[in-house]
Amino acid sequence: MAMYDTIVFIDFDGTVTSEETLTGSLKHLDPPPEGAAEIERKLTAGELTLKEAVTSVFSSVRSDRVGEFTRYINSVPLRAGFGALLDALWSRGIPVVIVSGGLDIMVKEKLAPYREKLTDIWDVKVDLSEAYFKLVAEPEGELELIDKVAVMGRYTYRRAVCIGDGYTDILMARNADVVYARDALEVYLKAHDIPYRPWEDFRDILKDVENKNV
Repeated sequence: MAMYDTIVFIDFDGTVTSEETLTGSLKHLDPPPEGAAEIERKLTAGELTLKEAVTSVFSSVRSDRVGEFTRYINSVPLRAGFGALLDALWSRGIPVVIVSGGLDIMVKEKLAPYREKLTDIWDVKVDLSEAYFKLVAEPEGELELIDKVAVMGRYTYRRAVCIGDGYTDILMARNADVVYARDALEVYLKAHDIPYRPWEDFRDILKDVENKNV
């Protein structure tokens, strides 16, 4: 296994993309998945884990609706500066790994133009071999679909950089050496006195790369 000096782990949903695409995709389905509103209520009330909620709601989506997801994701803009950041990290030989709890039918579709600059993409596989979506996560988390810390453990490195935006990035951030946080992740880290660097879009991080501060 390669030993990296620095490696960058980036969340996809709401980080690379300009909006949360997992929930956004469901809102664009017409008609919506059966029972979606009740599942969202239970998730908000703490009666279901994120893993249970996502698995349950997507199990009621027919496999022949996959085209609606790819059309939706292609309409969602990426956060500014993503391509330029990948170019800069690539030129410095710094590997970039996408770690997402999102669906591969959307994640890989959106990242296809950037694939050669990405060392790996970890996401949730959608099995379309039967009538309804079946989600397959590896490595599987206890409360979330993808265990992001376990993904980090698949690599050998001296220093890890994490870029994220949400609660599902908290454990990844706590196990990184340098953290770029925005939105809910920033709120959490600030409240718990955990060091982080705020960012609005990838151009902010690009400046640090160019100044060799990453």
